[in-house]
Amino acid sequence: IKDNKTPLNPSDEVQLIDLLLVLWKRKWLIIVGTLICVVTAGIVAFNMTKVYEVSSSMELGKIEDRFSNQFGSRFIEESPVIFQKIKSTSLKEKITQELSIPLEEISEEDFFEISSESGQESLVLTTKIETDKPEQGIKILEIINQSILKDHEKKIEEAKKEFLDKLTVYQSKINQTEVQIGSLEKELSDKITINEKWIEIKEEKLKTLEKQLWDIEKEIVALQQIRDSINKEGIGKSDVVGMVAYFNDFQVRLNSLYFTQSQIVDQIPSQIQSYKENIVSFRARLINLDGLPLRIQSYKEQIATLEGKLENIKETRIIDPPHSSYYPVKPQKKIILAAAGIAGLLVFVFLAFFFDYLKKYRESKT
Repeated sequence: IKDNKTPLNPSDEVQLIDLLLVLWKRKWLIIVGTLICVVTAGIVAFNMTKVYEVSSSMELGKIEDRFSNQFGSRFIEESPVIFQKIKSTSLKEKITQELSIPLEEISEEDFFEISSESGQESLVLTTKIETDKPEQGIKILEIINQSILKDHEKKIEEAKKEFLDKLTVYQSKINQTEVQIGSLEKELSDKITINEKWIEIKEEKLKTLEKQLWDIEKEIVALQQIRDSINKEGIGKSDVVGMVAYFNDFQVRLNSLYFTQSQIVDQIPSQIQSYKENIVSFRARLINLDGLPLRIQSYKEQIATLEGKLENIKETRIIDPPHSSYYPVKPQKKIILAAAGIAGLLVFVFLAFFFDYLKKYRESKT
């Protein structure tokens, strides 16, 4: 059976042992040197200025689009705009004036660390400051928050005022339209009543004319009978005047008959029909009221939309007031000590092998 294991190279084993011997021989150099590096780094770290992190978070408010009839909210300001405001020179000057601190302390570009976290319905803005004066940092963030809140409150008030003004306008239009409806209803009702009254008058007149027509026809029959009797018996010279009177009266009665018939057949029925058509038209307008109820409905829909937009307005609020970290964030002592230990170990291991190399080199020369 063949052994598949590769035999150990004697030279490699000697080198590994040599390395371990060097490390063991120089162990105190390595240990003491590493400890010196760690202690020195610890002393430096513990004497470094303690830097704390001061932070604050706010949730940005939202307003509805004022120029659309549909619901569509947007944030009062986008995060890049607020970033620029926070880092602006004017705001920094305001901070220095209120806190009486030099502008140089907060003039660095990266003095403020700003981040945002956005979702479908929210945008949270977080501002951080690393400073060795945490109380001052808290006051700085309070000034920044108040400045943003004041600006946003102004914009929200403007949006609310515009919505309320529109609500007032639409409510005023509804009131005016309701007054128009009341006036139009009264006007149309009065016109219907007047036309109905005229129909009653014309129908009564029609009955009167029909009776008159009946009387005239009776009189004409009587006159015709008189005419017939005169034609049979003849007349004398003395009856000429009577005949003239007869024909005149007959002609008057006949004209009256024709006029009354024309009123009964043509004028009054057409007038009654006209009044009835007017009533139908006025009643149709009374039902529709010239589209004024639809106009009121449209105004009410606009009011409902505006009220919905008012309810959807969301103010900017502080969700995490300015506060300082309990422990300093800088210096990071554990990381410094670990880095110093690793660096010291590497350096003194290298020095151990270097010193051993120098020793062998000198021995080889002698």
